[in-house]
Amino acid sequence: MSRLDIGPHTHDEEVDLHPASQTFDREVNLKAVAWTIGILVGVALVVHFVVYGLILGFNRFDDKREPRPSPVAAANEQPEPPLPRLQTTPEVDLKTFREEEDRLLGGIDQAMAEIARRGLGPEVVGGTPQAQAVPPAQPQAGQTSPPQERR
Repeated sequence: MSRLDIGPHTHDEEVDLHPASQTFDREVNLKAVAWTIGILVGVALVVHFVVYGLILGFNRFDDKREPRPSPVAAANEQPEPPLPRLQTTPEVDLKTFREEEDRLLGGIDQAMAEIARRGLGPEVVGGTPQAQAVPPAQPQAGQTSPPQERR
């Protein structure tokens, strides 16, 4: 019988397909990596200085070409608006406004405590069975009458 050689895996001995792989150095060349990083950093610094110089040059160019302020505007200075001015101290006005809001919100807590003290619950359409059986109480001196239930 004849022997069939289909591919490199069918040979009895191990065949190296790449003869150059025998001389290949598998270690990393740190010197070349360091040079590459150094060159990249150097190029980045040069580019940054060039761009910085361009920005300074363009700013100087713009400053030279900027028109002078009009003498007419300086001669016709606008007076302050007449009194009363709406807001002369906006920071103080905002602080006062927020303090007033906080005071009002504190009053809501007092109102809720008063409602809880009186025992008024949410109104029910048609009234509650207890409200129909018990006649409304008369307010004491200094108190207002509770709201009437809707029927």
